[in-house]
Amino acid sequence: MTHNDTGNVEAPLDEVLITHELARRPARAPDHCAENRALTLLSLELVTHPHGVLQRLAELALQLCRAGTAGVSVLERGDDGDVFRWPAVAGAHTGVLGSAIPRAASPCGVVVERNTTLLFDAPDRCFPALRCGGPPLAECLLVPWTIDGRPAGTVWAVAHDHERRFDAEDARLLAALSSFAAAAYRAVTALDGDGRRVEHGLAAQRDDERRQAFLLRLNDALRPLADPRRIQAEAARVLREHLGVDRIGYAADCGDGEHLIVTYADGATAPALADKLRYADYGAGLLAALRTGRPVVRPDVRADPALDAAARAAHAALGAAAVADMPLVKDGRLVAVLFAHHGRPRAWSDADLALMQETAERTWATVERAQAETEREAAHAALMRQSRFVATTLDALPDFVYAFDRAHRFVYVNRAMEELFGAHAGDLLGRSFADLGHPSDLAARLDEHLDTIFRTGVTIQDEVFFTSPTGTSAYFQFRWGPVLAEDGSVEQVVGVSRDTTGRRMLEARLRESEERAAFLLRLSDAMRSLDALDAIEATATRMLGAHLGASRVLIGEFEDGRVHIRRDHVDGVASLAGTYPLPALGVRALAAFDRGEAFVVEDMARDPLVDGAARAGWCGAGIAAQVGVGLFSGGRVAGAFCVHHAAPRHWSGAEVNLVREVAERTWAAIERVRAEQALKEADRRKDEFLATLAHELRNPLAPISNAIQLLRRSDGPAAADRLFGIVERQVRQIVKLVDDLMEIARISRGKIELARRPLPLADIVRDAVDASRPQFERAGHRLDVALPDEPLVVYGDAVRLTQVLTNLINNAAKYTDAGGRIELAAQRCGTTVALTVVDNGRGIPAAQLPRVFDMFAQPHLDNKGGGDGLGIGLAIVRKLVEMHEGTVEAHSAGPGQGSEFIVRLPLLPDTAPDACADTPCGTLAGHRILVVDDNADAADTLALLLESHGARARAVYGGPAALASLPQFAPDVVLLDLGMPDMDGFDVARAMRTAGGARVRIVALTGWGQQADRARTRAAGFDHHLTKPVDLQALAAWLSGA
Repeated sequence: MTHNDTGNVEAPLDEVLITHELARRPARAPDHCAENRALTLLSLELVTHPHGVLQRLAELALQLCRAGTAGVSVLERGDDGDVFRWPAVAGAHTGVLGSAIPRAASPCGVVVERNTTLLFDAPDRCFPALRCGGPPLAECLLVPWTIDGRPAGTVWAVAHDHERRFDAEDARLLAALSSFAAAAYRAVTALDGDGRRVEHGLAAQRDDERRQAFLLRLNDALRPLADPRRIQAEAARVLREHLGVDRIGYAADCGDGEHLIVTYADGATAPALADKLRYADYGAGLLAALRTGRPVVRPDVRADPALDAAARAAHAALGAAAVADMPLVKDGRLVAVLFAHHGRPRAWSDADLALMQETAERTWATVERAQAETEREAAHAALMRQSRFVATTLDALPDFVYAFDRAHRFVYVNRAMEELFGAHAGDLLGRSFADLGHPSDLAARLDEHLDTIFRTGVTIQDEVFFTSPTGTSAYFQFRWGPVLAEDGSVEQVVGVSRDTTGRRMLEARLRESEERAAFLLRLSDAMRSLDALDAIEATATRMLGAHLGASRVLIGEFEDGRVHIRRDHVDGVASLAGTYPLPALGVRALAAFDRGEAFVVEDMARDPLVDGAARAGWCGAGIAAQVGVGLFSGGRVAGAFCVHHAAPRHWSGAEVNLVREVAERTWAAIERVRAEQALKEADRRKDEFLATLAHELRNPLAPISNAIQLLRRSDGPAAADRLFGIVERQVRQIVKLVDDLMEIARISRGKIELARRPLPLADIVRDAVDASRPQFERAGHRLDVALPDEPLVVYGDAVRLTQVLTNLINNAAKYTDAGGRIELAAQRCGTTVALTVVDNGRGIPAAQLPRVFDMFAQPHLDNKGGGDGLGIGLAIVRKLVEMHEGTVEAHSAGPGQGSEFIVRLPLLPDTAPDACADTPCGTLAGHRILVVDDNADAADTLALLLESHGARARAVYGGPAALASLPQFAPDVVLLDLGMPDMDGFDVARAMRTAGGARVRIVALTGWGQQADRARTRAAGFDHHLTKPVDLQALAAWLSGA
């Protein structure tokens, strides 16, 4: 800003010059009818009353542009320099008609200097001479007019109301009218001159009429066009036809200072142009001349002294003997060139050049307007696309988006809001929180937020609990922010809300998880160093009870149909420590434990899942709510971990999971301590076993050693028979010790397979008594046997069951003093039979009863010792009984009170024993059996045994011999050893099948009898699998059923 002599503030030119707004503002639709009428009137006025043309032009400009004042200015030479005189004014400022203003003090000077249309905003801010009173000068639009290519004045329009804003259509209308200003000025000048100038003026008038006619045709051609290329094409065509030249074209400056691009060229007879031309090729000073804004005219290229031979050749290549280049300079920059080429030398008149310049300007203005319109339409389309995109995006968002006006009414809601309220947008817009039924306290809180934002423009974030009309109750976090108007005030508030209920739940679960993890860490730290069961139980139940605020926490262990509670943690309720029947827990609770599920009761008195008997028991114990989980050991439920509460209580999922986790960790700690204790006990028993083994081995070795020394004496041979008997008996004792060790090892590893069949119980008892008779007779014991009259049949292995009873009878005889009494009885108990062995011997201490069947246990022995053996007989008994799906138990009233062992075995219902079990096998008769074994003795003896049972047998000692015997012997059964060298049993079997032995039944003969071994032979094509030594009864049974 600057100050003039009067002290007023003056604005710089750039601040008031707003010509660029013409391209930005939407242009009103052209009124071509009104424009044509105006031009026609001016043409008639120019012919009939040339002195009134300028005033009529001012009046038409006022009307067509809807201005407040319009006029024409003429540049004249004054005494003190150039001035602008106003010979024609219409509208509000007609008082300035005929007055003049210095060129420098008027915006007309800027327009003439730049020779282009300009728009000013309040020009009196920059040109104080315009402050002449009257209505304010809001906007001023000026268009220059020229005579003989030189600016001679302006046509202008003034808006006095800020609401009236000129656009590109107004600029176009003034440009069309400006040509009449030049024509009128020429006409008046011609009429006012001497006679010699009259003729010249008439000629100029005719030229001007011709020019106006051309411009009318040009306007008519360009008016309906919107495509820039078609505008250029039509303008070039009209100008080429008017000038009668070979080519009219347009080229745009590249901006690189070297090239211009041909955008259009019209001329059918002229050679084609390249798309890109170089200025320097057509004259060294061409570019500099064009940048001045003056036309470059060459009437005869070949005779032009400014062109060298190369430039002339370049023009000749274009077919141009005469050239006129009309530059377009905008804002001091060369932007385009309108060029005219002719194939013969041609004089270019001022009228020709004027028309070219007019055409160039109009074409440029029309192209710019079309481009602006195209850009406006494109911008509008882009805006619509963006609007649709935004609307679609907002509707697709799961968040709730909305906006309020200053009255706190909804002015926008997205689809999520419609779904939340269960209403269409039309039913929500224009309504406030109170209108939509928000609770009064919530509506007041939200209205207060809106008041704050409208007042201060701040952004507010909050969270509220809200129940929508559709019944959705949730926490919503929202963020509201201002939408500012141009003056900086808040005109709307936009908001986004999000359902945060899930986040809150997640945070709560996270807190619970962190608390749970911290508690479990404290629990683990507390139990890590504990090695006593009581301490582990007390610590776990106490800590969990305190953490959950429970009334009681306990661990109950299941055994023999009862639940044992050693101790519990209680808070304000009675202890439940003791032993209870297992069904007292309730059928549903036990079923849940078996399924591995938690049994959860929130109100014992009302929960339908609690059966009546259990409900009465729990309520009687003051338990109103509980969580119980099963404790597993060896794949079965071994106990329960329970949390009780004295009042009804809701147990959350996190609390139930915590109980489960604590139960698992506590039970794992208990089993770990028990395993460590068992390991220590096993280590102690190992030491005892080794000591016992050493003792037991020394006992037979001592007499053997003594006998050897006696044999070395001179009189030794005389007592040899007696000494050999001693050695033999002691060796048998050592062998028995080793056999017992091997037997328990095989049983423990699952290497024993039972040959089970229906067996009369009486036969088992008889065989066991016969086997034990020497031992109890040697000790002088009395053995009483009591069997029921009814035949009892079990399904078992005769040898192993006899071994069970023999071990029990021998055990009773061993630990009963001489002359004792032993009773063996059998009794049916429903679907089982109970075999009882009772003695009146040493008895078993109560502390030893739980371990009586453990390996190496010798519960009958006291500190004085006595007896022999390694303490594995009862362990063998338990293993064998369990293999028969039975049970064995021991009872004793204590030392000196005798012992009782009871074996329970399942009975076969209504099944008679195998009548042929003890009869010779005769079903092998008629079978031809080939025995294949690399052990010749084994093969020969088996063949002899088969023949003794009626079969025809042959023994061979390898695979090749077996294959050779097939066609000669033609067996129907092959007993094939698997472990042969060179060609094993699998290779022989495959070869036999390949050689046509499909009908031969091949039986695998091996020492391996596990399920995996049988599966392997079956997969290899064997028909059956037998283990050594061969059970002929089993072979006969298979052959008879195969």
